[in-house]
Amino acid sequence: MISRSKTRTRRSPALSAKYLDRVEIRLLVQSKEQSDFDKAFREWSYAGNAFDLKESIAECELCGHSGLRFQYEIANSHTSSRLLVGSRCINRFRGIRVQDADGADLDEERATKRLASDRRRLIENHRHRRVISSLVQLASNEDEFDIDSFIKWLLAHQAFTPKQMTTLIWRFEKHGVAFDSADFKVTIRRNKHKQQLFDLPDWQLQKLWPCLSPSQQESYQRRRREVF
Repeated sequence: MISRSKTRTRRSPALSAKYLDRVEIRLLVQSKEQSDFDKAFREWSYAGNAFDLKESIAECELCGHSGLRFQYEIANSHTSSRLLVGSRCINRFRGIRVQDADGADLDEERATKRLASDRRRLIENHRHRRVISSLVQLASNEDEFDIDSFIKWLLAHQAFTPKQMTTLIWRFEKHGVAFDSADFKVTIRRNKHKQQLFDLPDWQLQKLWPCLSPSQQESYQRRRREVF
């Protein structure tokens, strides 16, 4: 008889029997432990291998839930088995050990932070790839565009100055290059970059505005109120 009375979750202690049945079928068949659900779970660990499929097309190999964009690889310490699971399962089951870069098991609080950090990393990497793709498309349409200098700056600062960003937007629109304003970040940490933003004419500011974070937009509006 399968034992699962002690099964614990990180977020929701109440799981449907149907859901647990699906998980048991997939988990126990690939674990050394064949009857105790909790013991079987403790054979599995997550060490940081996570993937962004860019589209919601995958299925969780643990619970069978479909429409996944993010996958997390868990490995069994006693067998050669590996499963690609979704965000819900990797966050839900405490039995799955989450490890740091050195292979040490993390406590629940640090495990939750690691999983959240890895998800943010996947999203940020995908955003970064889209930015590079837009720059490459622009370079293929404009011979005078110095893509190397823009990419070098991006890698160093992870954002563009207001002057750089308004130039990019103008060039994107001129050549019909598709881009998502939300993918681009603007830096205004230095006073000269703050001034660049403040000196923009309204029509350029309107185009740049979606690239600004909520805090940057609030900072700009506050400064404008102080001046006027």
